[in-house]
Amino acid sequence: MKGRITHSEAPVCASSCMPSAGAPSSPPGSSWPGRHPFSNRSLPDDHGRDGSRKRNGTPLVLIGGGGHGRVVADMAETTGDYRIIAVADDKFTAIELKSGVCYGPPAMVRKLLRTDIEMQAIIAIGDNRMRFMMAERLGIALERYALIIHPGAYISQYAAISRGTVIMPGAVVNTGARIDSHAIINSGAIIEHDAEIGPFAHISPGAALAGGVRVGEGAHVGIGASVIQSVRLGSWSILGAGGAAIRDIPGGTTAVGVPARPIPPYGKTIEA
Repeated sequence: MKGRITHSEAPVCASSCMPSAGAPSSPPGSSWPGRHPFSNRSLPDDHGRDGSRKRNGTPLVLIGGGGHGRVVADMAETTGDYRIIAVADDKFTAIELKSGVCYGPPAMVRKLLRTDIEMQAIIAIGDNRMRFMMAERLGIALERYALIIHPGAYISQYAAISRGTVIMPGAVVNTGARIDSHAIINSGAIIEHDAEIGPFAHISPGAALAGGVRVGEGAHVGIGASVIQSVRLGSWSILGAGGAAIRDIPGGTTAVGVPARPIPPYGKTIEA
């Protein structure tokens, strides 16, 4: 099924995405019915990846149609806890229905969420500031956001994780760690005991944060970077890929190297 509809018809699109009364829900294993919308990979119509038949799942609106969005979509599908009923992105100028999945601009998200109190959303945008701006733009209550954790991640029962966050395969979140809303804990990242990750932060693949580290709002820890115990990374700071933070990094600062040193606006490293 394929057709174009107007913004005012978003509720109609939503009803088309939702199962009719008495009908089984779309299987989480085929939350992209027939074919993945961001690739040419075929999916079974009614089976999960392990071959088992899956019929349940919380309806999910994915916000972001780029590379990170594809990763989050795959994670949501893998958990079996969600079935994606819509993809919202600014690249879509009108609402379009394809094989039971709605594609449209972010303006449709609030309308869709009003159709089902159990429906959830996730902002699948990798850039921290863009993710923050989208959350501000949508103005959706935090409880309407999903928390997506890949089954291959290890999460301590004594860790606290807020909604809107995604935790990817191979990540480790140890006891006493606290992760705020809309954060990204990427593949293989390690968050040690009692570390705190602020909202909209991103811990990149293979990064390691020792115990008691504090990462501020919107901060980005690059691929393979490390932070020794109790160091603080200020809000919207950046620790470059492979860097080692052995002292605090002020907010809004980019630091690179081993040990990591701030880069001033003119592009030279500051002498220790």
